[in-house]
Amino acid sequence: RSYSSALYLAALAGTGAMKENSDTINRLVSYLKTAQLDEDEGEGVPPYDWHYGSWNYYDRADTGTVRVDASVHAYCLAALAAAGVEAEDPVWGKARMYTERCHNWAAGRAAGPGNDGGFAFSPRVSKAGKQDVNGKPLFLSYGSATADGLWALQSLGVPASDPRSQ
Repeated sequence: RSYSSALYLAALAGTGAMKENSDTINRLVSYLKTAQLDEDEGEGVPPYDWHYGSWNYYDRADTGTVRVDASVHAYCLAALAAAGVEAEDPVWGKARMYTERCHNWAAGRAAGPGNDGGFAFSPRVSKAGKQDVNGKPLFLSYGSATADGLWALQSLGVPASDPRSQ
């Protein structure tokens, strides 16, 4: 439901008829804010959990049906940005945490595995596989996840000139 809500919200926001569609847009924004996996609204997802700050691909938030990934995350962020959700809204800080967990980038560290600037599908899954780096699993970056991650950064207000976006 997060995907379809995000697509519907982005489409409505893109029409330029924000005023005419304000009730529906407000309901969709409210739904996406509530659906974000966090410590609120009964999900009980703490900030240290790797799911925190993203959106579930499925409707339910119990651990057996939670699937988060760079794609649903990017769509939800882009829709909220298109709808004009204010930069101070807590939704952005929570989403930034998830985005950073998918991003294989660290300032001041030499380029290489885990610091190629790309994105994994999620902090725990990558279609490109994983590699052990210093005894820890690293989920490798690949093309479409990186495109979603860059889109997420853009929606979070990170400019193209920022090193994280290059």
